[in-house]
Amino acid sequence: MIQTIEQIRSKAIDFNMPIDWAIHKKKEYVKERLQGIEAQKRILSKYLIKPTLNKAERELIFLALTDIKKWESDLLRYHKLLNSKYRENKITDDMIRIAKEYPIEKLVDVQKGKSLCINHKDTNPSMDCRKNFAHCYVCDETWDTIDIVMKTQGMEFGEAVRYLNE
Repeated sequence: MIQTIEQIRSKAIDFNMPIDWAIHKKKEYVKERLQGIEAQKRILSKYLIKPTLNKAERELIFLALTDIKKWESDLLRYHKLLNSKYRENKITDDMIRIAKEYPIEKLVDVQKGKSLCINHKDTNPSMDCRKNFAHCYVCDETWDTIDIVMKTQGMEFGEAVRYLNE
């Protein structure tokens, strides 16, 4: 079902979820559907080249391909809409500052200033968390709150900043 940005926002608010996260997940869903459509097109195209198909079978495959191409066109327009509406909100310096001030303890489980590393499998806490930064002594990586959200949630910079501002 194709939803407007306003419907996605409304549902996100109803379920107490970050709006950017909901839009991000909707974009992921649309991408997956587009990949599924590509797979269906490939399969049907392979059937078309079979010399044993009769005229009726060939027409059915053409009808199915026509429907699939229409769905694909609708999903591509929807994906473009999600991306354009999503980019309308520019990231400001204040938004970045607020995101960086978001308590790191709300993003990772910090016990006595240490946490399990977000970059590799960790059985003993090797990530030092202080002054709203995290540093792992095993993999020698350092993150701020924006980096942590990007790494753990698979978001891009702008999405992570918006997520931390909500």
